[in-house]
Amino acid sequence: MRGFSTFRLGILGLLLALGLAPMAAFWAMNATPVQAAPVVYTAILGNVENPPTGSGGAGKARVTIDIVAHKLRVEAQFTGLTGNTSAAHIHAPAIPPANVGVATQTPSFSGFPLGVTAGAMDQTFDTTLASSFSAAFLAANGGTA
Repeated sequence: MRGFSTFRLGILGLLLALGLAPMAAFWAMNATPVQAAPVVYTAILGNVENPPTGSGGAGKARVTIDIVAHKLRVEAQFTGLTGNTSAAHIHAPAIPPANVGVATQTPSFSGFPLGVTAGAMDQTFDTTLASSFSAAFLAANGGTA
């Protein structure tokens, strides 16, 4: 994988964490980043969590990765949780029912509302900063952002 930087390896891992293996494989084979920013939309429901929960809460999220500008934007809305929020982050890749470590900030994204049953966030992270990722994810992917 000639021409890969640590940043590119970290973003490759994040693409995998977001369930974008085909996009990650394509991106890994191309040394030059593309202009288009990958966007992931997801429903947030208790029955699709890993492992599934009995929560009646619902929500949606959009994650945009701009590999040219080195930005990760997370937009999320949620409501109807049966308990208060305590954390929000993106895990590294795993095939359900497995669950592995957190790739992004821990225990929660900065700017995410904690201690509530409904809320929203729209936060952009600089992926050149180590603070945008968990220490374990960085250690497993070259040690730097």
